[in-house]
Amino acid sequence: MDLIPHGSIIVVYMNKIVLVIFSLFFVNTLCIGKNLRFDICTSKGESIAYCNLLINNRVCGISDSHGVCVIKLKNLHEGDTIKFSSLGYHPEDVIVDQSVLSQSKLSVTLYEKMYSVDEVEVVGEFNPVKFLKKKKKRFLMPYTKPRVFSADVSVYKRVNGKDSLIQSKVNLEYRGVKSKILGSSKLDSLIQRDVIWSYGRATQQPYNFCFAKFRKYFDVQYLGKYRKQYVFSCVLKAKYFEKKYFNYPTGSKYEIEFCVDDEGYVTHADYHSVINDESRKKSSYIAHVDYGHIDNKMVPSFIKIIFYNTFDTFVIVPKEACFD
Repeated sequence: MDLIPHGSIIVVYMNKIVLVIFSLFFVNTLCIGKNLRFDICTSKGESIAYCNLLINNRVCGISDSHGVCVIKLKNLHEGDTIKFSSLGYHPEDVIVDQSVLSQSKLSVTLYEKMYSVDEVEVVGEFNPVKFLKKKKKRFLMPYTKPRVFSADVSVYKRVNGKDSLIQSKVNLEYRGVKSKILGSSKLDSLIQRDVIWSYGRATQQPYNFCFAKFRKYFDVQYLGKYRKQYVFSCVLKAKYFEKKYFNYPTGSKYEIEFCVDDEGYVTHADYHSVINDESRKKSSYIAHVDYGHIDNKMVPSFIKIIFYNTFDTFVIVPKEACFD
């Protein structure tokens, strides 16, 4: 048997190392430039436009008008949870594993929520059919009087590449567009601005479905009962997108789904805003708001708002001592 010089073995071994390193580099380079396409549709095979795609509770994508959303594979890691959500549908979760990372295209099906609309129940003082006809509705007006109250604020934010949670107790002076946070040391000025905007938005938005002069801009429909709540949808009409009050570019989307109990109180609402403009797309958001009441007027009691393509997630829990 011929003997191979010791030095030759080292050279061959080193060449193998170089080859392996080069191969790994080549594979990683391919992954960095690779995309994963999601086709999102209903159980009937119809595309779902403007569906939210959340990775670990951060909105990282919104499907286009054809129900297609494309994300970069480099943004996905094993163990991540991808949530697909759209108003009127049950959310769907996908856990990222090697089978997902090896794909270039995946189909996701969202199933419609089933509402009971066989008969209209008239309980107490609330009738869902009359609700759509009345110009002004008792119990449904937002409470907008100036006041100071305390709140717990949680902000999920990415700092230096790491996920960070900032929590703070604040005193918020609510005066509409002139609201401000009093004496909060943990929240910087930008976060304070966004918290004030979020609370003001949650307070003012009920005007859209409470006052006739605003409702004319929307298609308001009664969907039926779901979990003992009367469910309504409120979708901004396309012809009003560019009106001064809304200032949405054509092709955007703004919709609300709100629930009313048997006594006629709004209990919670889900908001979905999509800005179809790359320069303003980060203004898109999804929000969930629970409502309490002061003097029979609506007041946000819990707010969770997630902004598109950022890690800024605000959870605001007002500590109202005078809820009805």
